[in-house]
Amino acid sequence: MGFKATEHPILKTPTMEQIQACARDRGINAADAYVYLHKRREAIIRQEIEDPLRYGWESSIWKVCDALLGFDQKKYGWLDPEYGEAMRAHLKFERPVEALLIAGGNRGSKSEYAGKRAQKILNAKDNASAWTFHSSNQNSIEQQQRILWRYMPLELRKGKAIRSQIAYISYTQKYGFSDNKFVLPNSSEATMRTYEQDPDKVEGGEVDYVWPDELVPPNLIETLMYRIATRDGVMVVTFTPIKGYTPTVKIFQDGAETVQESVAFLCPKDGGDPDVERALAMEDCNKWITDGKSQPDVPEGRKFEMTPRVMKSFRENMAVVFFHSSDNPYGNPASVWRKVKGQPVAKVRERWYGVANKLAGTRFPKFKREVHVLPYKVIPKEGTNYFFGDPANGRNFFKLWVRRTFDKYYVYREWPGNYEIPGIGVPGPWALPDGKKHDGKRGPAQDPFGFGLKAYKSEIARLEQWTDYNNPQKKDIADWDEEDGAEEKIYMRYLDSRAASAPKVEKDRPVTLQEEFEDIGLTFELAPGDEIREGVTLINDLLDYDPEQDVSFLNSPQLYICEDCINLIFSLQNWTGLDGNSGACKDPIDLLRYIVLSGIEHITDEDMQTSGGGHY
Repeated sequence: MGFKATEHPILKTPTMEQIQACARDRGINAADAYVYLHKRREAIIRQEIEDPLRYGWESSIWKVCDALLGFDQKKYGWLDPEYGEAMRAHLKFERPVEALLIAGGNRGSKSEYAGKRAQKILNAKDNASAWTFHSSNQNSIEQQQRILWRYMPLELRKGKAIRSQIAYISYTQKYGFSDNKFVLPNSSEATMRTYEQDPDKVEGGEVDYVWPDELVPPNLIETLMYRIATRDGVMVVTFTPIKGYTPTVKIFQDGAETVQESVAFLCPKDGGDPDVERALAMEDCNKWITDGKSQPDVPEGRKFEMTPRVMKSFRENMAVVFFHSSDNPYGNPASVWRKVKGQPVAKVRERWYGVANKLAGTRFPKFKREVHVLPYKVIPKEGTNYFFGDPANGRNFFKLWVRRTFDKYYVYREWPGNYEIPGIGVPGPWALPDGKKHDGKRGPAQDPFGFGLKAYKSEIARLEQWTDYNNPQKKDIADWDEEDGAEEKIYMRYLDSRAASAPKVEKDRPVTLQEEFEDIGLTFELAPGDEIREGVTLINDLLDYDPEQDVSFLNSPQLYICEDCINLIFSLQNWTGLDGNSGACKDPIDLLRYIVLSGIEHITDEDMQTSGGGHY
């Protein structure tokens, strides 16, 4: 037949079955069918090379990113709305995100995705604006502008530079775009910037799409979030984790929930060899929402690590997607494997799977959301309830409610939490991820609500549903008594001993916070003030289980957290103690320490019975 087929990583040469089927469908002989299929394949390859914006192949993980960024809702025209809704629902996102961190293995195509999406938006929307950022102008030319030029529509790349009353496109491979900018015929424009430039130039602009690449400063992320807000824009940060868990990664990943995992066939847990063949197989992420198998089955008897694919950031408008080297067949993933072969597992996770290694570890390494966090409905209804509070100057109380059973601890409520507080609204997080501080930064829930002691008592009565809370005849909160009836019975209440017992002079006499609460009808015991180290050790003891075995009755932790306690969960995931007493997420950890140090037990009716005395 005499045709030389162009090599292509996706489009294979026609098989005999395909040739025969084509011959039957078109009513031609096999030789003509081969010629037809060969020419069609060559034409598709030529279109992809000449005009990749319109005809280029895309990995299924790209489609996942489109769904997370809401490109089905922004009416750009390339993502099916039903797919977008289904994928976000599968990944537990109620709405699209505004910022997406793409952490990629080597040659995983993360920059290709970001550059192509910039051009798609600019060409689909009139008067759109896009900014790109890199560490230096030369890096911008070599690593961003070259991609933007490749995805420029074919008709705008052919011939001489375009200079009209509106459009301005002038590009050379050596110098990039003239003036680090181009303007399309529809008045959409892109500006290429660097992190070295004056940050004040970023302030005040409005933009539809932002692409910061590699080591973007965390403060710039915060600034750019405001710049995309007015146009309902999006930001895509691309990153190869060779520099580790950078401050920007912290913003996206601290407190994040892994909502989709993949089998890391290159990271065996059983002492065997990496399964290179299965690792090279490209995952079909579309099957996540069709209950299909997106990866090959794990061979019987083998064990491999799981690696994150998609993370839901603690900030609801952010997400993380991991591009694997195998996601890009054009990048010759087999050659990437040859370079990382024999490296430590951490290096393989970094270079192939895009996972940054966190050097400053949390103090609770065994804590896993999928093991220790439960929906409220499955927390046992029977048990003994306790209350723990941590008052502090300059911020709100933090409070935890815990239910003690015979062998477990269940923290079932926190305050302030992710729910509405009368007169306040939903207060937001207690602490937020921060690029500089190890333990995060102070969140809006710490800002004082202006509550006095009676207001705090009222909130406790509201949440525990005291009878007096709903009794209009008892207007003075000081007269409310939980002994008159409460839906939720609290056996004992504790306050931080240092704050509760520190005296202050009032009406010419020293008085403590514990006594002030007593005066308005709320009794507290003092929580133990033991060393932090001891409390942390006990928490880790209660969190302990064997992660190599399935969780079961005989292999389960003793401490569980309700999924509604988002601030305590964030603290367990991120508290390092390196920020000392000023750590933003220290208060929830302090209360958890008090819980495990206080010796609380499940009290039954039999325990409450008095026993007869002896005699002489």
